[in-house]
Amino acid sequence: MLAQTFQDFEVLLLDDASTDDSTSVLETYREHEKVSQIVLNSTNSGSPFGLWKQALEMAEAPYVWIAESDDWADDRFLERLVPKMEDPQVVLAHCKSYNASGEREILNPWWDSFGTSFWEVDYSKNGKELLNFYGKYRCPVMNVSSALIRKENIDLSWFPISYRYCGDWWFWAQLFMKGKVAFCATPMNYIRIHKKSAIRNRKSSSLQRLRENASVIKEIHEALEETTVYSPSYDWLIDHWIDEMFREGKLLNMKYHTTGLPASFRKPFYKAYIKRLKKR
Repeated sequence: MLAQTFQDFEVLLLDDASTDDSTSVLETYREHEKVSQIVLNSTNSGSPFGLWKQALEMAEAPYVWIAESDDWADDRFLERLVPKMEDPQVVLAHCKSYNASGEREILNPWWDSFGTSFWEVDYSKNGKELLNFYGKYRCPVMNVSSALIRKENIDLSWFPISYRYCGDWWFWAQLFMKGKVAFCATPMNYIRIHKKSAIRNRKSSSLQRLRENASVIKEIHEALEETTVYSPSYDWLIDHWIDEMFREGKLLNMKYHTTGLPASFRKPFYKAYIKRLKKR
């Protein structure tokens, strides 16, 4: 990150009470000319979005890049995205990402999952229209490290601290509602995929994660002033929900059958559920 071709930036380094050697690594940057502050929390905030809020409260620049520790970026990341923010109506600019595992780098398939070539070219479009087009169906920004945010458009009072897993989707929806969103089709963000991430995800509360997804979906529809109804674009969530039920052996656990989604989701949910049962 420090080797960006666009050099007009400052770096704030924050650690949320890590239990590994992260703090010692951060200390090696204390005298770096670009590092203005290092904050080492003594207790964990309890939510990844708590650290986002803390960093945004400290940041003084008009644009903010939340670069998470496992991710990295092409040296031209800021050079390509900062000009897109020159339009005062643009509230955020983001780009495609690579998944990086060991020596392998594979283009993240997130955009392909929407079944459209929409993201093959750069664009700058109304955020509310983008939410209606695809952002109400899936998280509209692949990874926070792939985005540059206009700070003045963030209301810290509505930060998603109550969310443990899906606060990013909720956060992006709030920003999309505030103006235009710029997209760069060139992948310049790298998401590190490693075994610890997979283990942590398996141990996490799948029911809470699934219910958070349902909650965000309903809140976005309310913001768009429309009724939440089933669409085939939500089949990914139904499939994921049923996958978790089978993985955890919760087939008859009524908590997993109470999705929190409207009645229109019930028929496709049980259709997929019965189909999976027959395959056992």
